[in-house]
Amino acid sequence: MIWRNLCLAAAFAVTGVLAAENLIDAPQKLELERATYRKITIKWEYPADGTQIAGYRIYRDGKEISRSTETVFTDTGVIPGKYYEYSVDAVTTGGKSSDLSAPLKVKTFDSVDFSQHEQVESVVDSLHDMPA
Repeated sequence: MIWRNLCLAAAFAVTGVLAAENLIDAPQKLELERATYRKITIKWEYPADGTQIAGYRIYRDGKEISRSTETVFTDTGVIPGKYYEYSVDAVTTGGKSSDLSAPLKVKTFDSVDFSQHEQVESVVDSLHDMPA
């Protein structure tokens, strides 16, 4: 009986230590910076809590699409008139990862069929990277 209680106590202690070691803050304030026909730029913040962040993983619709060391990302793999859901997690220099950020749902501009609409969309997308 004592042996079983000691084993259970040890198991809970190890589980608690492992869980505490993996706890790092998730990126916060994920928001849309700009969207056009074929580009979406998102940005986020990471709390200045002293954690050494090696980078971030960016997810679109639940699948990892990129990694970045910056807190801003431009997705050029989108199509006009479609909704996308983004989330981000942080990875420490030690390889630990955070929970995912709160999701952000974004829609690209709808494509309208008129003469020379492709040129208009191209110009608008080229303006995407200019300062606001």
